[in-house]
Amino acid sequence: MLKNILLVKLKIKKAVSGIEWPKDNGMNKPVTFTLSGTGGTLPATKTVNVSDTSEHEFDEITYTLADAGKTYTYKIAETTGFGGSNWTVSPSEVTATVTVGTDQGNGTLSAATVTYSSENYTITNTYSETPAAPKIKVSKDD
Repeated sequence: MLKNILLVKLKIKKAVSGIEWPKDNGMNKPVTFTLSGTGGTLPATKTVNVSDTSEHEFDEITYTLADAGKTYTYKIAETTGFGGSNWTVSPSEVTATVTVGTDQGNGTLSAATVTYSSENYTITNTYSETPAAPKIKVSKDD
């Protein structure tokens, strides 16, 4: 641990349900997640491009002794998705809450705790076929 500094990386995962991950020119179509927050610092790069269902991290957020014991809230939202009316996204965003560790009295901070509003910090895109319009047969009796 560096003196006076605590580094935290927030995470996001993507899940796809209903069909396999959509392709674009033979490759998995990318999805972009954006990190936002108020009151705390943000990493230099606030976006992550994802093209699989593994865990992805944003760049480090730096906290100092001035942040000791404070709590910061961040939102992670899918800003570029698969598109199309057959897709639903749930949840629409994930909230990450970071509680910065305490001042240890020796120029260091204890570890931060990070909690997420979505289990396993996952946003799921679900595909469902649009139901076909019902066929109505009309006949006239003479």
